[in-house]
Order: sequence, then structure tokens, then C-alpha cells
Amino acid sequence: TAPLVDAGPPEAPPPPKCEALGDGCTANEDTRAAIAGTKLAFRPPTGWTWAAEADATIAQKDKSAIVVVSRPITDKKKAPRAAAFEAVLTRLAVTFPKKGKGKGKGKGAPALPKKPDRKIVVGGVPMDLFQLDGAERDGARGPLLVFETRQGSEILVVGGAFVPDDDGSKSDTEIMGAIESVAPAESAP
Repeated sequence: TAPLVDAGPPEAPPPPKCEALGDGCTANEDTRAAIAGTKLAFRPPTGWTWAAEADATIAQKDKSAIVVVSRPITDKKKAPRAAAFEAVLTRLAVTFPKKGKGKGKGKGAPALPKKPDRKIVVGGVPMDLFQLDGAERDGARGPLLVFETRQGSEILVVGGAFVPDDDGSKSDTEIMGAIESVAPAESAP
């Protein structure tokens, strides 16, 4: 008979790729999620489930969520804002009452305003912020915070974040922290 050889402990399964929410990846303080189609990344809130999917990067906890998409800018005179915003609404599964203006999956979703409510610079990246009130997600109402930036003149990045009005956790603060962590992937904080 052949001698028994100690093979050591069994190999641990490879970590999930975090390419779909179903992978069950939970963000920690060191997590940096790439924004698809860009050289940017952000830090999803610690403890939130997240995924860097092919067309969007998403993080969620309970009824709160943040989604970031990018679109190539092919017409230098007109960025694909409407399409990117529609993609954010669709991926977040956010709707608005029918009394709003606009068309699309967001039912009465308003168009993204031309002028931001606030401008900030995070990680050297200038960003426009918009707040749209009256959004609904999973039966909860709350504001939708939309942020927009460009990577050079070639890529438009649009993100949206939803926190229910009755949220008792720190989701709004955590989402703002995620937005403020957007930076080039090699230097994301």
C-alpha cells in the first residue's frame, strides 16, 4: 500500500468576483468598486452588498441603494445625460409619481435639471449634485440624489442614490461618503 501523504488543509474556495449582487459581496473599509467603462472607483458603504456589474456598479442595504453608470460621449455638443439618467433610474428601480414630467421607466420621472443644486470636487474630480424629491423604491418614498461628472471629454458618469424618508440608520451619510470617495482607480481613497 502507498504511504498516506498529508495534503494539508483543504483549499479555500476562490473569493467571489463581485460581478453581480448575487455573488453576495459585502463591502469593507478597503473595498474599492470600479465604475464600469471608466478609470474611476468609489468606496461602497461598509457592510453593504455591492457588485461591479458590466453596465453599472451598485451597492445596497435594506431599501437604500447607490448605482453608478457611465456612457461614452460620442457627440461633443450633447452628452448622453438622458440615457445615463434613465439607466440609473432603471437599475435602482426608482419611480416617481405620474405628475412629474418626462417619460420612461421612471413613470413620471423628471428630467435631470441643467443646473446642479450643488457643485463639489472629490478626489480631484469635479461633480454636480442634484436632489429630486418624491422618488419611490420598494414601497418607500424618499429623495433621489443624482451626481454627474465626466472623465475627460470622452465619458459621462452618472450616479443615483436613494434613501427612504423613514431610514433610521446612517445610510444618507454613508452614501455621501461613497460619493465623496470617487477618484481615479489607482488613487481611490
